[in-house]
Amino acid sequence: MLPYAELHRPAVRQLLQRYRLSLTLAVRPWDLPDLRAVLPVLKGDGIEVGLWPMLADAEGRWANVASWPSFARFVDALLRAIDPAVPDELILDIEPPISRLAAWKDGRPALLPRTGTFAYARTTAGMSTLVAELGRRGVPVRTAIMPFLVFDGPLRPLQRLLGTPGLEVPVAAHGLMAYTSLFEGWSRGTVSRARAESLLYASARAAHLRLGARASVSLGVVGTGAFGDEPVFRSPAELARDVALVRAAGVSDVALFDLAGVLARPPAEAWLDAFETEASMRPEWIVSASRALARFRQFPRQREV
Repeated sequence: MLPYAELHRPAVRQLLQRYRLSLTLAVRPWDLPDLRAVLPVLKGDGIEVGLWPMLADAEGRWANVASWPSFARFVDALLRAIDPAVPDELILDIEPPISRLAAWKDGRPALLPRTGTFAYARTTAGMSTLVAELGRRGVPVRTAIMPFLVFDGPLRPLQRLLGTPGLEVPVAAHGLMAYTSLFEGWSRGTVSRARAESLLYASARAAHLRLGARASVSLGVVGTGAFGDEPVFRSPAELARDVALVRAAGVSDVALFDLAGVLARPPAEAWLDAFETEASMRPEWIVSASRALARFRQFPRQREV
């Protein structure tokens, strides 16, 4: 979400190089002229650049059954605008329309339009076709999806209800947006930080078991995003714990939302050092259960002695 003008600053690019980070740029329809200017600068410095296309909010912003025709046209326009440059990857952010999510976030009821079987299948096929076409160009695709979708059943009831086909699409990786600051901050007091960590670990572990090497987790948030009022990490220490939990769950592909927040809350190095943590930890409830089980197992032996 960082303004493209900031990426022309050598200090920002040097930070990315020093930490060996790839960069994923959010691209809205009005960003195409500036994108054409900044891409050669980033690629010239050897920085891997992925593109994260998003529609105008009035069109739903993200890819879903309702927005897919417009979304597919925008991706086509995006690739033509940067030709002959090729991004290192492309993100399919698959979520319900932003107006629905905004209503749910604010506690207002907002029913989703009914998703017909034909529309759902057509959108899934369209996404799969796009992935195949990009693959022929050498551009891998990954998704960004809501974290609980990894628990969806074989008939995909959650994805069909939300109009967000994702797990059926043959992408290189599925990225769960498992943001502990949102789990806690948007729960109206029902989810503590410890419980948010447990939700992160559970979803990351489920992703690892279900998707294997194609599992990815996006952590955050450091700075606000689409809504402008997202609850953020209190400190880099919370990010370090999240990274360690995801790695303990078996997922090594990790993303951070986002660079704008990192630069707005200096020192940036504190956030990026936390993002590189290799420590392994587990949520407190898992640790407590493990200790209780260990005591239970030791009890018979102690009594025999």
